Amino acid sequence: MTGSKSKEVLSSAALEGYKIKEWSIKMGFVVVAVFLIYAQMLNADFVWDDNNLVVKNTYITDFSHVKQIFKNDLAAGAGLKYYFYRPLQNVSYAIEHAVFGLNPWGYHLVNILLHLAAAWAVFRLVLHLTNEGWFALFTATIFALHPVHSSVVCYIASRADLLCGLWMLWSFYWYIQSVELNDRRKLGFSVFFYVLALLSKEYALILPVFLCLFNSYRKISIQLRWWGVFIAVSLVYVVFRIAVVPDILSPFNYVVPLALKIPGAFAALAEYARLLIFPSRLHMAYGNFLFSFSDLLVWKGIFLFIVLGGAMVVLRRSLLGFACGWFLLGLIPVILFPVNAFMAESWLYVPSVGYVLVLAWLVRFLLTHLKLRIFGCLMAVIVILGYAQMTWQQTRYWQDDLVFFSWTAKHASHSGKVFYNLGNAYLRSGDRAQAVRSYQKALALNPDIIEARAALEKLSKP
Repeated sequence: MTGSKSKEVLSSAALEGYKIKEWSIKMGFVVVAVFLIYAQMLNADFVWDDNNLVVKNTYITDFSHVKQIFKNDLAAGAGLKYYFYRPLQNVSYAIEHAVFGLNPWGYHLVNILLHLAAAWAVFRLVLHLTNEGWFALFTATIFALHPVHSSVVCYIASRADLLCGLWMLWSFYWYIQSVELNDRRKLGFSVFFYVLALLSKEYALILPVFLCLFNSYRKISIQLRWWGVFIAVSLVYVVFRIAVVPDILSPFNYVVPLALKIPGAFAALAEYARLLIFPSRLHMAYGNFLFSFSDLLVWKGIFLFIVLGGAMVVLRRSLLGFACGWFLLGLIPVILFPVNAFMAESWLYVPSVGYVLVLAWLVRFLLTHLKLRIFGCLMAVIVILGYAQMTWQQTRYWQDDLVFFSWTAKHASHSGKVFYNLGNAYLRSGDRAQAVRSYQKALALNPDIIEARAALEKLSKP
């Protein structure tokens, strides 16, 4: 790096430091807004897999189990097998168990705080990329308030998405700092957070691709001796992960022939875009649907793929191209290798950073044109208030199992598993008639749910 280039980067860093202080107070309003929106979650109960991963998890009751946490499946402490290796998720639960016991409000509070920390990471990252305080603040605000993230924040079992997203963002932030300043110490920070991300969720393996995207965006040649560190860490992690949870393909219940997987990937891409732009009908059971090239949704996805891919290549030196690339590349692992369903809202947590960047870019474009400025202001206000209201609405459906499964059943009428769990929720509430109807619906949708059949037989006895 030349002397003039070094001075330019250093002055940019000084400007960023000044703006962090200037805009931190304004970020405080975002913190208040998030707490107000998610406040009712502090009264919510454990829901669905929260019971397996927290309530029934013996590994989190005592720190003497830390060794087992790092050597076993995510749900091993409950005597179950989820085929996921996410030790930091269980470590976080163990810390909370030591502080809160089995009081759910503490776990919900930590989820809210982690989401705010991720929003702060988005703010710092965008501020560094643009040196525009309001732009960074708007981007972080949309990320913090977006309804599609409500499933991650409200669902304690989605802790892995929060941890992985947070560590990935900080790893990426320190990487760009290390590249621009040629600073090995900052590279060490980046690698450290990458390791934390990997130990939180397998998805973090996509990070080296994001690093290449940044190098292309900033026209910086990749230093193989630095980038190679991430590849080496990734390989070590994969080997270790397979050694701990060797049956790596077991969770992929949505395994289908390639000829069907490709149209399904395009369909998922189109539906993900819809959830981000118009986040309606949010729920937790999208199902194992199969698609063909005769489906309109698939062609919408193909069109979107061409647009995003084209923008990523043609506009690769611009922030818009970088944002499109982040969104598209971030979705590739989950649209090609979905787990248990063809899509899930929680898988948008990291890719959504690309979307909020595009949205912020659009608002900035409108504000820079005098005739469009009023429209830009209105758009910004409507988006923020609209997303905030929708997120608050979503938190109402996460209060307990009965409310949650009743809501999910309305939007996932195809899922026998959801109706079986709804039956269990009705049974716990004392409503045997509704429980019977739910179990019958579950068996009508999926006769293989033997638990529902057993429950009906038990209820039929006097």
